[in-house]
Amino acid sequence: MPRTKTTHLILASIPAWGHIRPLLVLATKLLLERDDLVLTVILAPTMVDKAHSDLETHFEHEELAPHRERIRVVAPFNTQEHDMFKVMKENIAAYPAAYQTLLEEKPITCVKTGTTFEAVPAPTAIVMDFFALGQLRATREITGTSVPVIAWLSSTASSVIRLCGPQEYGGLGGSDAQIEAEAQRTGRPFEEIAEEIYRTANGSIINVAGIPPMYDHEFFPQLLPMKAPTAPLARSAHLFFKESDGTIITTSETYENPESMRAFREWLGSWGKSTFGLGPLLPIGYGKPTVSISSRGDTTVEAFLDKSLKKYGEKSVLFISFGTVFWPTNMEYIDELIEALIEKELPFLFCHASPFAKISKEIQKKVKASGLGLLTKWAPQQYVLTHPSVGWFLTHGGHGGITEALASGIPLIGWPFTGDQPLGIAQLETHHKVAIELVEVRTGEHGLKPIRRLGDRTPVGTREAVGREIREVIDHVRGEKGKEMAVNAARVKKEIAQLWEEDGVGKKELAAFLEKFVDAPRVAA
Repeated sequence: MPRTKTTHLILASIPAWGHIRPLLVLATKLLLERDDLVLTVILAPTMVDKAHSDLETHFEHEELAPHRERIRVVAPFNTQEHDMFKVMKENIAAYPAAYQTLLEEKPITCVKTGTTFEAVPAPTAIVMDFFALGQLRATREITGTSVPVIAWLSSTASSVIRLCGPQEYGGLGGSDAQIEAEAQRTGRPFEEIAEEIYRTANGSIINVAGIPPMYDHEFFPQLLPMKAPTAPLARSAHLFFKESDGTIITTSETYENPESMRAFREWLGSWGKSTFGLGPLLPIGYGKPTVSISSRGDTTVEAFLDKSLKKYGEKSVLFISFGTVFWPTNMEYIDELIEALIEKELPFLFCHASPFAKISKEIQKKVKASGLGLLTKWAPQQYVLTHPSVGWFLTHGGHGGITEALASGIPLIGWPFTGDQPLGIAQLETHHKVAIELVEVRTGEHGLKPIRRLGDRTPVGTREAVGREIREVIDHVRGEKGKEMAVNAARVKKEIAQLWEEDGVGKKELAAFLEKFVDAPRVAA
């Protein structure tokens, strides 16, 4: 029976596309689940155009088309800045006024587009990125705890435990007292000590539930092409979980090792917080042969994949992408990778979107002359991973790309850099057995140290060793090991699809969230 009263939810993210894209999928799930919901998505202006583009592809689906008017994308400010951390500060400053406008049930204008949206009832709940501590605290200053704030988390449970969970769970969270004591003793800045603790690598064995034991240096397998201070984000996330009311996470006991999810639920449960494990969030029908994913007008990529399908057959192409940020600091390893692919006559599509990406003119000429590969600065990743010509994905191991690949039944070759990537690849290699990690490509002081799950194997650190390993992996993916991994990936694809069937875990967890935070009456503290 249709509901007559409108219920308003806010969804808010930091300016990171890997966090926003699955949040927009969550929005579509909510619209399909409830006909009484109106959603306001609060984003930085740098993300608004991409969000609109992504939503338009969602609403091309006939099941979603009637619900387009129930979602509004709002940027509460405009900016010429593109540095994510600077934009985050502007976002924090602009958020309270936008929140107050929505509370007062007034029309709200997206400053980026100039679109004004009509007044709707005050928000019932907020789903907010777990790195947006400033916005969480601004919300509490205005409405106390009367409007629940639920942490939004697009990652695996194991990686978040490591990033900001308690030390007894193998995490780096809850170290403030230790850091403050050291700051008082030495006079050094709090942030400097926090970063030092986060990056400690003395050979200690780290045990995170669901992950094979790892040395602490294994969390830093690569020299990075940029500075990436992580301690402030880790501390912010730890406090967000503690101060918010619950968590929605894009993993589940089906997708991830159940031990990781058990530990994650146990940790947050000890603080009285509920966890809703929805599993990977992908567009309606994603991975089904009957559902077409848009190429976003990229005719070059489309033509290359269609041509490869005719010439080499299904599952023949290797897709390579390190995302929009990461890139190896040793350019010789990229040269060796491409030369090995040409030598082995393995067709490939290489997306090099990072601002740090460099591919020599000599290698570009070799690729063109071979007729085997296509180099491109951008590729419609979901379209590529669902194309029948693509059989493997060489990736840095970002959570979004991994889930998009596995939901298409595509096994992985891992080249992780930092953050959640080393844990994610290790778990996929050992638990689901759908990944092979390249270890000879590791660089730097920590990268060239022993790997515990490989019997303390130590990378050699030479181009020759990289070349040997890449050629061995190519032979593996074309042989029996590759067949086994493809079977495993097909199983995971099926399990992901089942999450959103009528009796699926994802659907049940979303219903539980709505029951607890949207339908249940709430009393202000």
